[in-house]
Amino acid sequence: MNVGSGKMSGNPITKEEMDAFKKTIHIGDKVKYSEKVPRDDGISGLKVVKTEMEISGIYKYFVTLEAGKMHRSLTWPELLISKKPGRSGKRNRKAADERERSRIIMELYKSGISRMRISEETGYSYSTVTQIISIHTRKRRPCYPEIIKLREQGFTLKEIAMKIGASQTTVQRICSGMK
Repeated sequence: MNVGSGKMSGNPITKEEMDAFKKTIHIGDKVKYSEKVPRDDGISGLKVVKTEMEISGIYKYFVTLEAGKMHRSLTWPELLISKKPGRSGKRNRKAADERERSRIIMELYKSGISRMRISEETGYSYSTVTQIISIHTRKRRPCYPEIIKLREQGFTLKEIAMKIGASQTTVQRICSGMK
């Protein structure tokens, strides 16, 4: 950690910040502690586990944390960094990029362009385009009265399915129940 050093590598923590922080910490306070542990679902790699722990001891250079049978020790700078609320700009930017990608693909799809053509024009893979379209065109429950009304007006099953956004099988199942 970079405490009190004059060098500007990363985000240095000044001694004044550290002293002020030490005065705000008391035994019994709750702290969110995160650590990397091996995955237990058979996939190789690590996952980050966040645990709310209670401060059980305060010492000159470190702090002890406790949660049930689990005990951990953190240095003061580590504790200060874990207490700081961190907002990730990358995560927000990534979500905005995904929304923009979905918007572009859905506009092209609604204008009548095929999935293969959309993937060629946008540069996204065919499977990505298909997945986004299926997510955004999914309907939980088809509108039964509307399907029956369209069938009585003389529309074919295929036309009704296209208008409603459901499969022909679903439309047929609903129409067969109305007789």
